[in-house]
This record gives sequence, C-alpha cells and structure tokens, in this order.
Amino acid sequence: MPLINTCHERDCRTLTMGELCVDHERLADARLFARIGTVFGRLRTPAIALALAAFAAYLGRASGTVGR
Repeated sequence: MPLINTCHERDCRTLTMGELCVDHERLADARLFARIGTVFGRLRTPAIALALAAFAAYLGRASGTVGR
C-alpha cells in the first residue's frame, strides 16, 4: 500500500496520507457531530419525560407506604 494516496472524495485530487484530505476530514467530522447532536436532541425530551414518570411513580409508592 502506498504511503501517499489521493483523497477518496469524488473529484478531489489532493494527495494525503489517509483516506481523506484535511478539508474533507473536517467536513466529515462536522457531519458526524451534527448527527450526534440531532440524536441527542431527539432523545432528550423522551428521557426527561421518562425520568419524571419514574419519579412520580416512586412518589406515589412512597406516599402510599407512609400512611400504613
């Protein structure tokens, strides 16, 4: 395997030691961080609702045992 390759992105002729040139690596990182942010954004609201429901269930059980 050669030490220096051309970038694997279409129409990019930049020589690099990795699969992608520095510019395309930065774009790939930015896309990855955007996807991670989107996933966390989508999961945040259901996670908060689940935590509140679990806490309410705990309080309901705790208040039911106090009166006995």
